[in-house]
Amino acid sequence: MRARGLAFGALLLLAASALVCVLTLGSSAPVFLARLPEETSPAAADPATPPLPPRREPPASREAEPAPSRQAEASAPVARRAGAEIGPPAFPGEISGRVLDTSGRAVAGAYVALGLEVGGTDEDGVALEPAFEAFDSTRTDAKGQYSLSPKRTGSGIVRVEARRFEPASERVEIPDVATRQKIDFQLIPLPISVIRGRLLSPEGAPLNPWVVEALFPGADARAARIGGRTASALSWIHALTDPYCAWAGASGVRGEAAVIHPETSSFEIEVPLHAERIVTAISSARILASQPWRDGDPEVVLFVDASSRFQGRFEAQVLDARTGATPPATVAVVRVPGVADELARLTRVFPAGRFSSTAPAGIYDLEARAPGFAAAATRVEVRDGGTTDARLSLDSPSTVRLFLDPVDGWLPEPGSRQVRYRDSRGAEVRTGIEAGGGEEPASLLVRGLPPGEGYLVLAGNLLRIGLSAGTEVERRFPLRKPRRLLVRFRPRDGTVGGDGLVECSASLATAAGLPVVEETKRLRPRRDGSCLLWLVAPPGDYGFRMEVCGGKEIRRPVTVVEAETTWLEVESP
Repeated sequence: MRARGLAFGALLLLAASALVCVLTLGSSAPVFLARLPEETSPAAADPATPPLPPRREPPASREAEPAPSRQAEASAPVARRAGAEIGPPAFPGEISGRVLDTSGRAVAGAYVALGLEVGGTDEDGVALEPAFEAFDSTRTDAKGQYSLSPKRTGSGIVRVEARRFEPASERVEIPDVATRQKIDFQLIPLPISVIRGRLLSPEGAPLNPWVVEALFPGADARAARIGGRTASALSWIHALTDPYCAWAGASGVRGEAAVIHPETSSFEIEVPLHAERIVTAISSARILASQPWRDGDPEVVLFVDASSRFQGRFEAQVLDARTGATPPATVAVVRVPGVADELARLTRVFPAGRFSSTAPAGIYDLEARAPGFAAAATRVEVRDGGTTDARLSLDSPSTVRLFLDPVDGWLPEPGSRQVRYRDSRGAEVRTGIEAGGGEEPASLLVRGLPPGEGYLVLAGNLLRIGLSAGTEVERRFPLRKPRRLLVRFRPRDGTVGGDGLVECSASLATAAGLPVVEETKRLRPRRDGSCLLWLVAPPGDYGFRMEVCGGKEIRRPVTVVEAETTWLEVESP
């Protein structure tokens, strides 16, 4: 019986082998065996920091590998699937290596970028200072390994930056995008100084722990364990390399984060030796207290008037427009106008569907969203000692099919047709709206729009719309080609950051105050000391606003003319 079973199994195996052979021979595509991807170690990533100029070049070892020959590439098999060809990758080369410290240990989470230095002249014919432009970047894994794709040929630079280490860079020649090279880095540790500070009330008493945690959400026992990391850099204590401006958002926070101890109302920050910093306490994107610090200074004392911090309150009621109930899983987000970063995310629903928060006096954008509903936004003003009420109704999303009408023969490229939506008060809805190509080349389908009165913005052009819930409508959108507005100014002393850049916020708005362009830029002064800011908008009359971090705000009317470029000279901000 056993011999009969073995014989029957062998017969089945032979039949299966024959079937595989028939299937393989009958197919024009080679048969491949897929290999499961290897498990990679998670990277201990630090938040991205602005590139720093290298001060001293640590040793780097190089090992070049020859690029595969064209003949070998031509003979490589090409897989076919469902009639579609899958060729070799667009950038088959690789520049890889390891990042270690001087003791040979791996540096995890280091930022590694491959790029080149670019220069040239601007629109005014003035030479630009060379700047590093990265075309591929990554972070090292737990073993200190990195891999970059050489997407361009020529002379490039590999730059490495890691917390508590000196930055490093190495030049690399890229003969073609198939080159494979190995470059290892050995980073030199930076000597560390520790800034120690206390948070005191105006009377000189330590702040209560609950006040510290209210000012800096996440400042509890976990803060010491995770190194002072928090979900929002806009409510924390930092040792800043440059002054902070609220409109810059989280990108304007450049420096080291503190470890905060609510129970003792104290904090500490690790910074490089001999560093100079601005110790700044930020809450809800507003500066509570700030004090310059240089190595050797005594303990930092920040006096925080908590009572002035909680000077205003806003309460928002979020309801289903059809049922009057609060939709499940509703989320409310607070932002500073013009800043994409979330200032706070409120998920706790109070009785009657109310969201509540305290904030310093000022203007805020409140956005609410829930699954299955279109997001809604409104602009609220928080006043000293008062409570501001807001009401947001969530309803079924609407769709608009736009037929783009080129007034002067111009249409934006299909890949650059970014549509924004603002309500009648100018608050922007930033989530849930999708714009894709329509059935015709000059059409656009915009989904996820909230019902009610609002505006669509495309390439600086405005279209006023009024929508009903859950409907799909068609609209004609006249478009004019945007022109360039070039603004030339000379930054004042103290407005150029430690990285040599000027943080600048600028906007163009209609006579009714609706923004058509809002930009936050980091400008590099030219060799003559001036900066050149450029915005794009269709011809017309606008209100121009510009502010440089550390400087003053400038407002003036401006007319964008029919010519390709309009020049505007402004005083030093």
